[in-house]
Amino acid sequence: MKKLIWLVPLFGLFVVYEGIVVLITQGRGESIYELGMLIPATTPSLMTHGSIFVLAGIALICIPFILRKLKLLY
Repeated sequence: MKKLIWLVPLFGLFVVYEGIVVLITQGRGESIYELGMLIPATTPSLMTHGSIFVLAGIALICIPFILRKLKLLY
């Protein structure tokens, strides 16, 4: 279990990467497919989804460190 929890930050890095890809995509009026979601390619939609992906990825990266600090992960 301890070794598997360290895969979570790797998935978090992937989510942050996908969020950055969404943030730098220009709104063209068509949809893009990222992380299993069809996102409308309008500027507000791209900014919202990209920001959520980046924040979720950062949260996933921090989980093992928070669990270790709380002594839930030895």
